[in-house]
Amino acid sequence: MRHFGRKEEVHEALTVLGKQMALAGAEDIWLLCCGGSGLCVLELISRSTKDVDALALIVDGTTLKPIEGFSAEMEKAIAQTAGLLGLESDWLNGEASILLERGLPDGILERAGGHAWQYGPCLTVEFIDRLDQVALKLYAAMDLLKGRRHVEDLVEMCPTEPEIQHGLKWLGAWQSNDAFKKRLAFLVEALGFPGMASDFAKGKDT
Repeated sequence: MRHFGRKEEVHEALTVLGKQMALAGAEDIWLLCCGGSGLCVLELISRSTKDVDALALIVDGTTLKPIEGFSAEMEKAIAQTAGLLGLESDWLNGEASILLERGLPDGILERAGGHAWQYGPCLTVEFIDRLDQVALKLYAAMDLLKGRRHVEDLVEMCPTEPEIQHGLKWLGAWQSNDAFKKRLAFLVEALGFPGMASDFAKGKDT
């Protein structure tokens, strides 16, 4: 199956999707997206990805809502786009929306407004900013089974101290166990920020 390796390929898929949505009579939808496709669009890393991760629905330009499923017309358009371009059947999915249960970094929607595209009359997509990509990557890197790829993404992105600080502030507000905090502190130290890692492990404000 085809993967996305360049921003032009992501834009192509979403443009085709927008056309298929219009043909199917789908309702207008406004998505906040993250993950590898966003990294491609913002040209932050060079690796490929198989899907576009929809993080939330944007309502009235100001409110984020979890994605509990797409309409029948939207699902049809997604499937048709997959067939036309040789993509995975779930190339656009809302699995990342589970993060809304935890809460997203403050200001994420305002920052994403600088990375918005209109794909025809029915579909608007905003990609989260680099600052928030780093924060979400720090969280994803904690996954014991799938975290390695996210660690590699962080290494390639070369995050700055303010970016790491932003991510730690977000994650530090969560209720998490000591094992999670230790793994995160170890990762931050490995990325080149031993002082911030030590403060985080001790529960100090970053």
